[in-house]
Amino acid sequence: MRPGAPHSPFRFSVQAKVLLVVLRFLVPVPAVTMWIVDDRLGRQMREEARQTLETAEAVFRKSLDARADNFLSRYRSVVGEARFKVTASLPDAKTMSRLLRDLAANSPGDHEVFLFSKPTEGLVAGERRELAPEPAVFARAAASVTAAALAGGQATGSLGIDGHVYNVVAVPVENEQGEPQGALTVGVRLGVEAFRELRLPGTEVLLLIEGRIAASSFNAADRAESVRRQFDAVGGGAVGGRVFAAEAGGEHFLALGGDYGARRGLPGFRYVLLSSYEPRLRAL
Repeated sequence: MRPGAPHSPFRFSVQAKVLLVVLRFLVPVPAVTMWIVDDRLGRQMREEARQTLETAEAVFRKSLDARADNFLSRYRSVVGEARFKVTASLPDAKTMSRLLRDLAANSPGDHEVFLFSKPTEGLVAGERRELAPEPAVFARAAASVTAAALAGGQATGSLGIDGHVYNVVAVPVENEQGEPQGALTVGVRLGVEAFRELRLPGTEVLLLIEGRIAASSFNAADRAESVRRQFDAVGGGAVGGRVFAAEAGGEHFLALGGDYGARRGLPGFRYVLLSSYEPRLRAL
């Protein structure tokens, strides 16, 4: 083109079309890049939450096992005392009732039910705290654990009764000559404060009996109930629904459902552990 000659309209048209094509490609790139980054970070957060849940579950279950072992050790010592051995050998239910009453008075408050049974007579004496189940009702529910102790072993289990979760421990009782006399069975309630101590920081937990909440670490009941409904919606911990995403009160969690304590004919209880990834989500 000669110097000073006017620019060709055709050339401007081609340049404009090329620029538009380039812009159409470049404009979505930041948005696509951000979406890819957000998606990767989201997957990473969920994976970290899943790993936290698996660790929390292992700690939770081992802590429950250790809790039951501690109760067994405590009551093995109790039945090894001379007073208990002598009382167990007497054919006197009232004397045993007084002994169980003293035992309850000197035990932690969450140790709520105390039973003494014999192989031929069944339940001989029982004591309970004011709001605990009746001894006869608890004895029927815990019969399989008591039977193991009457057979000479020691046994533990878990059951739900009257809307509460109980650890059940039973130990064989002998007289001073080492002859079998019966079994001591104790029910220890797993309350909110106890299982809050069993969970890892940054996690929450629900305990369920027959699909209903028995205890929850959530401060608000509606948040716990929301999680329970979501747990039911994914099959209540069945295959394929053991790990699921949950939301409660605007907070996002990864949740994991499981069972504990179903042994010796006792139903145990269900639990839902939750790990929040809301702080990391807000940081995006």
